[in-house]
Amino acid sequence: MNEKKGIVPVLAVVILIAVALGIAVAFWATGLIGTLGKVEKLEIRTAYASGSGPWNVYMSRANTGTADITIVEITINGQPYNSFNSDVRVNQSIPYAINAGSSFGVTIYIKRSSTYFTSGQTIEIALISGSGTAIKRTVVLP
Repeated sequence: MNEKKGIVPVLAVVILIAVALGIAVAFWATGLIGTLGKVEKLEIRTAYASGSGPWNVYMSRANTGTADITIVEITINGQPYNSFNSDVRVNQSIPYAINAGSSFGVTIYIKRSSTYFTSGQTIEIALISGSGTAIKRTVVLP
């Protein structure tokens, strides 16, 4: 009449294994969601050019996302800034890391005697992140 006593220990082991698997899946999902929940968002707050000798293009930016961002390239009119030889310099070394929630600024120096740029020209500056996102802003050279 005590035939059911053998089933109870087996059932207890099955329940324990199911709970252990459930906990393992929960930890895995939490790590996955934490990774997928990070958002890369870089905002250019101001951008303007000044100067009558060399032009100084000032840009203030903020990383308003939840993930750190690394700027791996700066382009002007679709070309890497360093392709303009000594006509263009940037005050930040590239790659440049920006922590989540932080603000920063960058200055791009353009020679007035440049063969690539003229007064009154509109230029497009793009900041390209390690994930390939391009954040663009246009500026008119005075």
